[in-house]
Amino acid sequence: SSLDPFFSNNINTIPFYQKKNTYELEDTNSKFNSGGILLDDNLYGKCLLPNTQVKINNQKLSLDYFFHQVLGLKTDNLVKNEESEYPIQDLYYINSYDANFGQMVNQPIKAIFVQKIQESIKIIELEDGRTISSTQKHRFLKLIDSTRKIYEWISDIDVGDRIMTVDESNDYIIQFSLVSCIYDKSYSGLVYDLQIDKTHNFVAEGILCHNTSSPILSSTINPKKFFKFSKSKPK
Repeated sequence: SSLDPFFSNNINTIPFYQKKNTYELEDTNSKFNSGGILLDDNLYGKCLLPNTQVKINNQKLSLDYFFHQVLGLKTDNLVKNEESEYPIQDLYYINSYDANFGQMVNQPIKAIFVQKIQESIKIIELEDGRTISSTQKHRFLKLIDSTRKIYEWISDIDVGDRIMTVDESNDYIIQFSLVSCIYDKSYSGLVYDLQIDKTHNFVAEGILCHNTSSPILSSTINPKKFFKFSKSKPK
């Protein structure tokens, strides 16, 4: 067998830790030879708690208020661990980081995700007093090397790390704030995430958050035959 031409032509855009798994698809002796899709962890919208504050169209509001009151959506029939995606047709803009230009921009929200969970969440407190509550796999933009300006989207945040935030008095000034405390807490209820056009991130509680990325699956392929290969991702 061989890789799809589109896949082969775009292999360099796949993270290095997945390339080995990708080439497994070409191996006729591989148990994965029947096909598969490469997925990173946290592709789905299971991220921020309902009271998380965001600024949408320059109005500060909670994700829960945006979902129920602004969009007029309901979660009455939502089952635990079941996720629902709601495309957004109207223009709602949120502050987002454009990595190509190194600056904050307003980007349209393409969709909102909601899920009912019962699990441990993490609460991150910053030295400047700001806090954010999220599911364990939610990613933040961590400063790796300030001299070479290297940042990485990562969920394993520790005390002493610095993550990207915006200035409290100016949403367009970028800074890296020190994490002073992290603790876990049991939680049962709704969580939300947004899908942002092009930049794939947004500001919540003044902290930059990675957004949901929906895998696009062909309607002609049986999703039950997909394998998840990203367990080889290095720690």
